[in-house]
Amino acid sequence: MASQHRVLMFSVICLVAANGCSDSPADSSQHEAPAAETVSSSESNVSNDRVMDATGRGATSKGRLGSGIVRGTVKFEGKRPPLKPLKMTGDEACHRSGVTVQSPRTMISETGGVPHVFVYIKRGIQGRYPTPEKPVMLNQSGCMFVPHVFGLQVGQPLHIVNNDETFHNVHSLTKHNAGFNVSQPQKGMKATRRFSRPEIMVKLRCDVHGWMEAYCGVLPHPFFTVTDENGAFEISSLPAGDYTMEAWHELWGAIEQDVTIGDEETKECTLTYSWKRKS
Repeated sequence: MASQHRVLMFSVICLVAANGCSDSPADSSQHEAPAAETVSSSESNVSNDRVMDATGRGATSKGRLGSGIVRGTVKFEGKRPPLKPLKMTGDEACHRSGVTVQSPRTMISETGGVPHVFVYIKRGIQGRYPTPEKPVMLNQSGCMFVPHVFGLQVGQPLHIVNNDETFHNVHSLTKHNAGFNVSQPQKGMKATRRFSRPEIMVKLRCDVHGWMEAYCGVLPHPFFTVTDENGAFEISSLPAGDYTMEAWHELWGAIEQDVTIGDEETKECTLTYSWKRKS
């Protein structure tokens, strides 16, 4: 395993030591609550060891949206790990002659930004938030899961679509939710699944094509995002309060950072991973 050959170190670089992140001009745009149906109490009050207090531990008050913003970048410093090209062989529908596809897990931008990092508010959210009716899409395209990392709320529909001219299946490896294994042998086939409990993170894989993996964060609130190709992220509509934010990467683990947000306040943060191979 790759994890046996590396030592991981990570740190959080923030521009103001007093509160962990720096102030920047407030975003004056207004934020609207997502259209939703109410999550049942049996679902919304369940938390696991990585989403502590995310539901307010049984709070029955309605969750609020605010005007606070946390934005920043997840970066990598030090010697970069080697890229891992995917061996997409054994299926003519997947093999692309002369084309090398890099594994998403080792991607780092030219500026050191880390894509595919799930960033979310781990602690401090109070109340219950409605379940969005709009589904999250998980496509199987080019024999890859798209997106590679994503999030959705408890009870929110997950639409799974096969866009390839080959057999796929989507197998969920869960710890706190009922698992599923969806078979989609033909292009255009669709399925819908939901998760009933929070879980960080649910791994999804295709048993037919061993390189196909995706990761899903399931939360009882809407305060999460995924870093873009440059490692940038933004979580908006936060009520004023004290929070713990976490960034999660499939290889390098999790970084926690405490942040205090006021009304109409924006905080800028940089979270940094580093990696070195054992001698």
